[in-house]
Amino acid sequence: MKRKGLYHPALVVLHWLTTLLLALTFGLGAWVLVRMPNTPAKVVPLEVHMALGVSLLVLTLARGLVRLRTKPPKLRTTAGGKDTRPLLVRIARPVQFLLYVFTFLMALCGVGLALQAGLPQVVLPGGGGRLPEDFYVFPLRDVHAILSTILALLVVLHLLTWIHYQFLRGVNALAWIWFQSRRVRPEAGRDTERKPHG
Repeated sequence: MKRKGLYHPALVVLHWLTTLLLALTFGLGAWVLVRMPNTPAKVVPLEVHMALGVSLLVLTLARGLVRLRTKPPKLRTTAGGKDTRPLLVRIARPVQFLLYVFTFLMALCGVGLALQAGLPQVVLPGGGGRLPEDFYVFPLRDVHAILSTILALLVVLHLLTWIHYQFLRGVNALAWIWFQSRRVRPEAGRDTERKPHG
């Protein structure tokens, strides 16, 4: 089936993989790791968190490369020369771009923090290292926390844009980031707007 105004299938796959890994990484970091003391029991969940972070770094790079090599859907942005869309919709495209940027930066910062704290010697077989008593003695720990907070706020804005289309305007917004063409019900008296996504 010929795609019309939808994202490339590779971007669809990368979008949902990134969404899943981001949710798992946030959940493990914010609700598990921060509550655990730096004992040997923390090593396994920390290994998983690090593996998820490196995977996010690779996926974000791949996603950016695919975006550069594929044509995104055309977006309707103005009506009669004036942009009349709600602010939440107008900032959706910049938010999407910042999601790429801060996902990449947070994952990269996590790699740097792991190196600062000597975690490869802790998590790798035969390393023989020990977890530091406090990760906050390393400068990148604060940076990692700030980046993750900003990223969480961007995710909230992204979700609010989806809620705006899906529930307030009755548009099947999920169809825009899926594998096959679907008709999107236009609003009365105006063309259908397509939500920046992916």
